[in-house]
Amino acid sequence: MKFKVYGGGCLKCDKTIKRLNKVLQEEGSQAEVQHINDLDKIASQGVLLTPAVYLDDELIHQGRVPRESEIREWLKKGVS
Repeated sequence: MKFKVYGGGCLKCDKTIKRLNKVLQEEGSQAEVQHINDLDKIASQGVLLTPAVYLDDELIHQGRVPRESEIREWLKKGVS
């Protein structure tokens, strides 16, 4: 399972990454979190609002910092 957070490094992007890592650690998940801050990559992905969160290359969230409860739901849905 791989999360990608697209955003230029704003406070919301940083908070999203910290929150993802916090929940992943609490849940004992081995999921990877990657921050994509290259503007060309962000644009080529078609991201309109940041932070944008992708789970295994599927857009699942954008435009605000996700709640911890949302992240926990993503983990449940992402488990095969």
